[in-house]
Amino acid sequence: MAVLVTFWWSTTAFAQLDPLLFIKRVPPTVIVVFDTSMRMLEDGSGIFYDPNFYVTSSDPAVMASFPAINTATTKTYRRAYRNLQVVAAPGKYTADIIGATAQVWDPANALTSNNAADQAFLDPTRYNIAKSGLAAAINENSSSTFRWGLIKLRQNTPAWRTGANCDKPVLVSDLTQSSRKDTTPCNASLLLNGYYAIYSPSVAAANYAQAVAPAGTVVVTPAANTASTITTILARGPNDNAGLVPAGVPGGQRRRDVYLDSQRGHDGVVVPLGYRERRDQTRADCRRRSQASGGRRRVAPGDCHQQRWRLPQRDDGIRSDGSR
Repeated sequence: MAVLVTFWWSTTAFAQLDPLLFIKRVPPTVIVVFDTSMRMLEDGSGIFYDPNFYVTSSDPAVMASFPAINTATTKTYRRAYRNLQVVAAPGKYTADIIGATAQVWDPANALTSNNAADQAFLDPTRYNIAKSGLAAAINENSSSTFRWGLIKLRQNTPAWRTGANCDKPVLVSDLTQSSRKDTTPCNASLLLNGYYAIYSPSVAAANYAQAVAPAGTVVVTPAANTASTITTILARGPNDNAGLVPAGVPGGQRRRDVYLDSQRGHDGVVVPLGYRERRDQTRADCRRRSQASGGRRRVAPGDCHQQRWRLPQRDDGIRSDGSR
């Protein structure tokens, strides 16, 4: 009988988020800080996924570097860079080899856009894994009982790259690919072979240099019924700057800020200005509501207390020494 009761109490999604939620009177506030650094476009094996669609007919000469792509039947393809690193010379990046994956999209046929197979290209990345996990958590806890909020890293005008606005160059060491280069629509090198373009999203200035949180750092302010707002943002894909754009300046120095940590000396990411004020205001509002009831309203432990917490230390993307 005890086993049956145990299973019955574990069936609700609310219990998974907070076992004491059913006795609490104040709606829980869940604030998510989403990592929007450039390295979010990597998987866990050191492969960087370029979100750009490359048109096979735009640069026929370079297609010999990607023999797996049949240019007679494939109109677009995408690239994955193995062991992408930042270097001071001779170029901006280096990579061991570039992998190519054929895509369904045909720029001349609108019916081929947003194909499920094409959208799955970024699924192995930290970016898509984080978005999918957050969307699932919100969908399972999306009632008005929850107050969801979303914050991203400080970014100055993050944007997806397209066309001639590529990031360059990437010096590739693979023997076959080192004998060719990108020329159209983005010319990676005027003279030398082995140089390729990459379409990592851009920012106007380094994330770590943003002493003041730019507009849009707080993506969704915590409030009732914000779950659908966040899931809509998470559903926006590449080339949609209204979504979360994983961008930063590569090679930037790591910025460290200590915050919300009871243990001295621990490092965290940059917290948007005003976050502490909003946190303290939330606590004050809770206590005020309790006092206004004249003591008749009981407040469960934890309702007016937000645990001091910290996020993992992050940098602005790729460190100058190539480490993560």
